Amino acid sequence: MTTTTTIIMILIVIFMACELLIGMKTYDEPGRFFDITSTKALRGFWYIWLPLTHAPDFCANPIQDAITSFGYISITFFFMTSGYGLMLSYNRNPGQIGYFWRKRLPKLLLTNLIINVIGFIAVWVTGAREFEPWKILIPDPWLIWLMVCYLAFWLGALIFREKRTAARIFTYIAITAFSIAAYFLKKGGLMEATWETEVFGFVWGMMLAVHGQAFYRYVKERWLAATGVFCLVSLALGLTYLKFKPVFFVGEYLTKIVLGAAITLFILAVHVRYAFGNKVSLFLGELTLELFLIHMFVINVMEVLVGESIDPALFIVIIAVIPVILAYLCHLAIKPVVAAVMRLPFFAQKS
Repeated sequence: MTTTTTIIMILIVIFMACELLIGMKTYDEPGRFFDITSTKALRGFWYIWLPLTHAPDFCANPIQDAITSFGYISITFFFMTSGYGLMLSYNRNPGQIGYFWRKRLPKLLLTNLIINVIGFIAVWVTGAREFEPWKILIPDPWLIWLMVCYLAFWLGALIFREKRTAARIFTYIAITAFSIAAYFLKKGGLMEATWETEVFGFVWGMMLAVHGQAFYRYVKERWLAATGVFCLVSLALGLTYLKFKPVFFVGEYLTKIVLGAAITLFILAVHVRYAFGNKVSLFLGELTLELFLIHMFVINVMEVLVGESIDPALFIVIIAVIPVILAYLCHLAIKPVVAAVMRLPFFAQKS
């Protein structure tokens, strides 16, 4: 690793720390625990892990490798905030199950379609990918996994109606079954599974929506001890995972899931006392969906246009910054389109 690469990677780590720590302040109101501001800020913080994790092989270096070994936590957190928000929304208004899909699909699918059109044109023009126009209509794999979680939630609420505990358990079991099946299908070469462990974040989010205030009260009374324990457990599991992650099922699946849960609990424990949020993290958090959908197109195009002609760490910076600019422009363009569609009679929500 060259001196330039080392310096840029250290600056990236410093930026990540500043993005999380600047604006961090104590609070004492239970209602602010995992509120929309902190969740948005944390989503913004986790974004930077995406280009680090998905950077081409020629960008590999010891610092990047150390960070990306735990990069899957970022995806786990995104699933978690989705499950959390969905559970809270349903608890406030169970009747929404009647228009569940009409409320959620337009934003997800329209955003995906518009970004697919722009992205695939870019990769075809630059020669980054083969010309396959039918792929424009295929949702992003991450979106497909999210919709599987939505489907499990919707079926549970539909089947069990007023029995909310049973509905939640059904959702937990369904997501677990899908995850395990995906893992073994992947091992057998029958499925290109990607987020079979990260998808448990959706389950953690649902649990947090139900038990979050109890968790807050418990940890608040013994904050230092609880945070310390979660930190030590996370460190121990992290070292265990690094050593045993190649081990079939136990290492690369079970340990990974438990580690993800432990790190999530540690972050939540810290959040019991400290709220997160600054202009940068909140700005990035607002663009989460667009950033997820567009960053791989940018990486593909930049591999062709720039490739290994520049420092690997600088390449990481480029594929981190350009998606933010494009995601913001897409966000501005797509927002009124989605709003117009949601005003149509078919999609209008009924109370």
